[in-house]
Amino acid sequence: MMATAEKSTGKKVFTNKERTKAGKRNLSDVSNPNTSSDEFSILMSELEDIKRKTVTKTDMKSIVSSIVNDMLNDAKKVMEKQFDDFKKQQDEVRGDLIERIDRLHLENETLKETISAKSKQIREMEVNVKEALKIAKRAESKSNFNEQYSRKSNIKIFGLEEKERENTNEVVRSMMKDVAKIDVSESEIVACHRIPGGKNGLPRPIILKVKNSDVKAKIMRKRSEVKSKGHGIRLADDVTRANSILIQKLNDNHHIEQGYYYNGSVFGCMKSGQKMKFDIHDNIDKKMSKSTRGRSGYETSDSEAE
Repeated sequence: MMATAEKSTGKKVFTNKERTKAGKRNLSDVSNPNTSSDEFSILMSELEDIKRKTVTKTDMKSIVSSIVNDMLNDAKKVMEKQFDDFKKQQDEVRGDLIERIDRLHLENETLKETISAKSKQIREMEVNVKEALKIAKRAESKSNFNEQYSRKSNIKIFGLEEKERENTNEVVRSMMKDVAKIDVSESEIVACHRIPGGKNGLPRPIILKVKNSDVKAKIMRKRSEVKSKGHGIRLADDVTRANSILIQKLNDNHHIEQGYYYNGSVFGCMKSGQKMKFDIHDNIDKKMSKSTRGRSGYETSDSEAE
């Protein structure tokens, strides 16, 4: 076949091996003007082959553009995946937050209902406690009144000398006759005995219970006279502890001239001369402010007004 090519063109056709061998010529061979045209053709063919294999500027731009596009596409895919992952994570977080908010909202509504119910119960309890307190105060005032009423015929005697194996009835009757200048019969005395209370070496007080209020009035009319005798003997009403505390509070109030007991009740005499009746649960200052209405005479207590 190669022989046929030689005959048709009249030129020698080189094989690849021969071309390779021919390509190993030196510079003198190439520059030699006697070099055959065949060798020149081979050289030109090789140059064309090198030219074809050489990367052009356009090819370089195309390659770079392709590489950049591939890199951008890869980066875009990575970013899209990261964005999808981030969005998925955010959706999960958002869903969890919404679920928590809904749960908290439900708990808040439940707490509101519970608080509302408890507040209603507290208001009802406050009303009940307030009413119970009123009832308790009334009961205590009533108890104090009854206790004081049971003492209405009692007289406390202070400063009467105490002797061993004394007969208190005779001691009291003798004092009444000698100091008060009145006679008290044995039949007018219901009970007579000493009670605890002697302090600083003073004799213990004596409780004298008489027959009725007339006998008591007869004795108490001599109270100032007995006190003025200078023997240290003093006559007083037998008031309850609660009433004693109330009288002390009245005496300590700068708006009141004097607090005192009279006929089972406690009164306060204001500096204006007005007299007011007080109960053990009265607010003294509040009651005093009500006195500005200008009412005169004995006033009812706050407890009685209720």
